[in-house]
Amino acid sequence: MLRCFSISEPLIGNKRLSELLGLPPSTIARMTNTLCELGLLNRVASERKYQLGYGVLRLGYPVIANMPERHIARKWMKDLTDKSMGQTSMAVLDNFEAVYVESFRPQEQWLSTPEIGTTRPVLHTAIGHALLYSLERKKFQYLMSIYQHRHEPGTSKVIANIKSSFSQIRENGYCIIKGTYRKELHAVGVPLTPINHPDPIALNLSLKVEVGRHPNLDKFAKQLIDLKNKTLNELDKNGSF
Repeated sequence: MLRCFSISEPLIGNKRLSELLGLPPSTIARMTNTLCELGLLNRVASERKYQLGYGVLRLGYPVIANMPERHIARKWMKDLTDKSMGQTSMAVLDNFEAVYVESFRPQEQWLSTPEIGTTRPVLHTAIGHALLYSLERKKFQYLMSIYQHRHEPGTSKVIANIKSSFSQIRENGYCIIKGTYRKELHAVGVPLTPINHPDPIALNLSLKVEVGRHPNLDKFAKQLIDLKNKTLNELDKNGSF
């Protein structure tokens, strides 16, 4: 139920929740009452709807705070942003979404402002493809089977792009995606998942494409791989994995 709330739909009533979850209104009413008591939802009486409560922050903070990869990589991510004038981010996988756990942008008025906890579509982004590459084979096949059963337009092209990214990662250690998510952005994605880590982690660098000038993606891709290697070496040295 908590996943139903988003930036685009921050206020939701019981009827809408019933539609989204496919559950009877009586069941939804009991669940929203319980979540309000726990502080995870707040009632907005004037709208007869609910919004997420601050209690959900307590659920997410321990995850972020206990990610050694994030704390170690931050200084090098900031350095890469300063050198490239691009946006450097780290994300984890949540089904079909890449969830940002850290991000640096070169200026406040960047094309997008991915705060911690915001998401990007896994199927159309470099960081998403890097996350999918790190998935166990069975989990990846399961996720793709769900996507294919949806019969969404362009399915075959999306899968072909993912296969292309996987080939790039196997050959070069990174994948490059040009303008798939946003036409004015080209991005490099690199898997960061430590050995024996249960969940995929990835890095990316997004660069603006200007008229008559295209960024040197391969140059910065090598720097992103260097960032990954320094992070993994530091984790190994500290005994974090």
